[in-house]
Amino acid sequence: MFFNIKNFSYINQRIGSREGDNVLRSFSFMVREFLEKGEMFGRLGGDNFFIFVEKERTDDMLKFISSRRVLANGEEKPIEFDLMVRVGVYDIKPSDSVQRVISSAKAAL
Repeated sequence: MFFNIKNFSYINQRIGSREGDNVLRSFSFMVREFLEKGEMFGRLGGDNFFIFVEKERTDDMLKFISSRRVLANGEEKPIEFDLMVRVGVYDIKPSDSVQRVISSAKAAL
């Protein structure tokens, strides 16, 4: 699955890109903690990510990543953000290259 965080530019504008990067790190940590053995997760750049999960775990992963709350340091006090994602899912075939998988999942957005 390929996904990006909706309206992430708002977070960067609100708290700055450095703290925005910390939000992405927190989100990434949550996702990695949810992964099971053999599953893969990575950031492609910006607010774009991919996850390779077993077909049977697709629904669980979609529910998990669809809405995550993260805490960020604001100028005066911590700020909570509810991260929402757009997701494209692609069912991998044995002959697919990694590039084909990512581009097909991205097209499914």
